[in-house]
Amino acid sequence: TNEIVAFVKHVAEKKPRAKIFWVFGMMGQTLWPAIEKARDILRDGGLDRFDTLLLPEIPISEWGANEHPLSVAHERTARIIADHIRPYLE
Repeated sequence: TNEIVAFVKHVAEKKPRAKIFWVFGMMGQTLWPAIEKARDILRDGGLDRFDTLLLPEIPISEWGANEHPLSVAHERTARIIADHIRPYLE
């Protein structure tokens, strides 16, 4: 969690006007609690332009080499991400 907080603060410092998204989970969700905790720490500290998005894990039927997602999984995930960030772009 501390490393996530430090990394996001670094990005926020370098890009002071950027909305920062941490998109995670399509290949496993074990680190999600640490990401949520980091999000809460950052928001409590006043960084309100940081947001997270938990993606659905890909089914085994959509695994390619070394359990990496096939293009169909990437296409679905791209739609999920686009829907999530669209309101920030309007």
